Amino acid sequence: MKSEEFLMKWKTLGREHLVAEQNMQSKYNLGSAAFDFLFITGMPSEFQELNFDYLKEKELVTVNQMWELNDSEYDKYLAIGFNGAGDPIAVNLETQELVYLNHDNFFEEVFINTDLKKFSFSALRFDRFFKSFTKLQPDSFFDTEFSDEELDKVIGDLKAIDSKVFDNPESHWQFTLEDYKSERDEERRKYNS
Repeated sequence: MKSEEFLMKWKTLGREHLVAEQNMQSKYNLGSAAFDFLFITGMPSEFQELNFDYLKEKELVTVNQMWELNDSEYDKYLAIGFNGAGDPIAVNLETQELVYLNHDNFFEEVFINTDLKKFSFSALRFDRFFKSFTKLQPDSFFDTEFSDEELDKVIGDLKAIDSKVFDNPESHWQFTLEDYKSERDEERRKYNS
C-alpha cells in the first residue's frame, strides 16, 4: 500500500486524529514508528474500544505518573490512551510494543502489537473485517454475522502483519476476535433455538 493510500485510509478511523505536543519529542526514548504516529501521522481519537485521548493532554506521562502507582517499573510505559475497561494503553519504551495494562490484574501487560506501525495496519485490516459484518436476520439488533472463512482470513492477515499478534492467548487481537465470534455464535443460537 502506498503511503498516500495508507494515510487516506488511516485518517478514516476515529472522529479525529491526534498528535502529541511537539515539546515532548525528546523526553522519551521512542522508536521511529512511535515517534511518527505520536508526533506526525497521528492516532485516531478512538478505534473500536481503544481510545487515544491522552494525546490531547499538555504533557505525555508514564503509567506510573498517570495512575500514581509509586512503582518505577511502570515508568517504562508511556500512557497514550485507555481501553473500554479503563486500562491504560501505553507504548512500552523498552520494547516499543503497544500494550494495555490490565488494572484489574495488577497492571499485567497485555500485548496489542509489536509497534504502532504494525498496529495501524492491523487496525485497518480489522476495520475492513468489522465493516463486513451483516445481520443474521432482518430483525437482528446488531451486525454480528461473518463466516468462519472470513475469520480465518483476518487471523491470517493479522499474523502476516505482526507475527507476534497471537503468541499469547490473552493478547488484545485474540481476545477481540474471540469476543466477536462469541457474539456471533450467541446470535446464531438465539435464532436457531
